[in-house]
Amino acid sequence: MAMHHPILRLVRGALLAFCLSLLTTHALADSRVVVRDFPGPSGDAVRRSVVKELGRHDGITIVPNQAVDRTAKRRGVRPDGPIGRREIGGELEVAAWVEGRVRRKAGKLEVKVVVRGGSGDEELATFSAMRKKPKQLDAAIRSKLWKDVGSAISDAQAPEAAYVEPTKEDEEAEEPAMPVPVAQSTDSEAPPFVSPMGGEQRIDGDEAKQSERTVSALQAALTMNTLHRTLHFNDAFTQGIADYTLAAAPMADLSARLYPGAFFSDGWASYIGLDLRAQLAFALKSEGADRTQYPTHYDGFGAGLVGRYPFAQHEVNAIVGYGVQRFRVDDVGGQPAPVPDVDYRSFRFAAGGRFALMERLKIGIEAAWLLINSTGELASKE
Repeated sequence: MAMHHPILRLVRGALLAFCLSLLTTHALADSRVVVRDFPGPSGDAVRRSVVKELGRHDGITIVPNQAVDRTAKRRGVRPDGPIGRREIGGELEVAAWVEGRVRRKAGKLEVKVVVRGGSGDEELATFSAMRKKPKQLDAAIRSKLWKDVGSAISDAQAPEAAYVEPTKEDEEAEEPAMPVPVAQSTDSEAPPFVSPMGGEQRIDGDEAKQSERTVSALQAALTMNTLHRTLHFNDAFTQGIADYTLAAAPMADLSARLYPGAFFSDGWASYIGLDLRAQLAFALKSEGADRTQYPTHYDGFGAGLVGRYPFAQHEVNAIVGYGVQRFRVDDVGGQPAPVPDVDYRSFRFAAGGRFALMERLKIGIEAAWLLINSTGELASKE
């Protein structure tokens, strides 16, 4: 019997090695993670930061959202509902679901991330941060996200189900280190968000539109317009004065609005700014009854305070300012010009707005009332 002991020991050693290899293989298996879309302002950029941060850690595989959506469609379930997450998680061997949202709060961006288990109904960990700019949020995610949720993701297990190998298209659809394009939903209903308190919450329409509003620090436009001018005198004091018509002349029109507060805040400080505008006409020609050519000039300037209120992708505004419009016809060789110079000085009160007709097309509307307090030579008897 003694000669059989070495064989028994060899068999026991082989069985032990086999068991250890199974345990090691299981321990080294990658944790498959789904990072869903993040609703809210700068949500796409914040989600890309989360994907990049999780993907750079060993043992983490990011499951493409496209694979999740296709699986949900095939099974007839919602990818963001508890039942759907459980079925999809089982088929794709999802160990953890990462969901979140971004919202504006006190002029800052606040991100909240929730990590759930593969079955989709167990909250494992949360992460939150508040910063002024998306770049600052990115830095916070890189430095703190893994500390808060990394161990929970690494320890998470996928629900029991048959695994369907994703196609090559699925694997190439989302690289953690590269920007991930996120399709914008055309549904009128806002996407759901998994609350840290558990269960699903839905962002109501008003809150979703408010969270998507955008404010710019500088708005500027340079356009080419046409200047037309007609003067007709029915009770002239000055001798030799004549009616005048300028059919058309090209004119450059520059306008700009600067909101200094928008460089550091998205709140009320970003709603007050400066309204600046200028006009300059060129290639003007004035001719007297005797065919004399008179040098002619037109320009205009204005400045004021503007207040705006943005909502969704639109904004309404009001302006109070002061402006100058000058039209001058110079004398030639001692021969006075047949038309008096005009130098309008006026207070300007205006209201209008910019409204988005589609993603890259906006229309501007403005109406103004001028309180004129000076007209130049037009009101002079000389």
